[in-house]
Amino acid sequence: MAFKLASLRNSLVYDSANSQVSSPKHVTLPKFPAENELIFEAQAMILFIVSMITQYLNLYPTVWWMSQSNANTALISPLLPSILRTFYTYASSLIVLSMWTWAQIRCAIFIYSNHGITGVLYILYPMAIYLLMFCPNIIQAYESSKNTYRIHFVKCFKAILLPIKFSVQSPIHSCSSNPEMIRDEVDKLKSSFNDRLKFILFRSLLLAYYSSFIPLCFTQPYVYYDISWTAQHVGIAWLSAFLMLTSHLYSPQFYDILHKSSLHLGKWQKLETRNTLVPCNSWSDGVLYAPGVVVRHSKEYFKAEGVVNSAEPGNQSHLRYYIVFSNPVGGFGTLIGLLVFLVFVQIVLLVRSYEWHRLISMSLLIVVNSLTVFRLVRSYYVLKEVYRVEAQLQETNQQNLN
Repeated sequence: MAFKLASLRNSLVYDSANSQVSSPKHVTLPKFPAENELIFEAQAMILFIVSMITQYLNLYPTVWWMSQSNANTALISPLLPSILRTFYTYASSLIVLSMWTWAQIRCAIFIYSNHGITGVLYILYPMAIYLLMFCPNIIQAYESSKNTYRIHFVKCFKAILLPIKFSVQSPIHSCSSNPEMIRDEVDKLKSSFNDRLKFILFRSLLLAYYSSFIPLCFTQPYVYYDISWTAQHVGIAWLSAFLMLTSHLYSPQFYDILHKSSLHLGKWQKLETRNTLVPCNSWSDGVLYAPGVVVRHSKEYFKAEGVVNSAEPGNQSHLRYYIVFSNPVGGFGTLIGLLVFLVFVQIVLLVRSYEWHRLISMSLLIVVNSLTVFRLVRSYYVLKEVYRVEAQLQETNQQNLN
């Protein structure tokens, strides 16, 4: 009889809590102007060119135009205009591809003859990182070749040509009341977020590596330059590329989808066993829980938090997802903090600089970062206002339920 009374009490507690489940209230974001991929790639190319040219200015600050200068070399060769005209003339011909291939081969031979295998490794190092990060199938093809004692060149070549890709378009959120569908959606969005983060880290490092670090590796031994300034230039180039890529790939629309899914996911707060006196049922993967419900899972007790809860108790991945994306303004606030730090460092270096090449270097990088500043600040303030209204709607909805 006591067991039946306890079971009845458990069911009453569970049913009274589950009856208060309601879907989160979402607020639609205002329409942002669509970002053209070609314009973004042009911005990335401009950042690469500016970083490379200014780094060469830091390495070879010539004063050949001064009348009292003893320098006989110029930073820009007088033969460059004629070379550019010649290249423009032959660029439209069919033999340009073979000429380019031959030029690359000669360049590789020249690097090997002057800098040895170390110089070649400097150039090929990012390519090896690319294969490891974005072509995992090539590792599987290599492992299978070890088992069969033959190399599957076709599989390896296909793995290189078909790396891991992700869509730059924002995914679609479905306001579902099915807990399993919600968790599947969260897993897909988490995978998309991680793929974008991996791409951002790799491409920002690639841009800073080839534009700012490689020139340092191939300087002549007799060239004297300021090591601290050039190292700061590499760091600024990397952080500029990182923020530029982040502001583009982590758009407000993408972050809004992650935020909406996190509201449907919710989180569980682990309770101390000795303090858990309320009778509770075991957690079920097919039930949507209301806030305040206590469940038992893996010999532990958890309390539901959030607007609604479909997460798995004790799942650290779900917990981190909810903490990060339940308030996406925090993520953009972190990016704004990095951006303020970057601009502050650039302004301080600009104020403390008195050499002409340093002034040009910092000024150009500040100008290139202006579009990133506008994009991040706009996204931050729009999301802040939108989610402030959303929080008020959620609070009103909970008060009506209570």
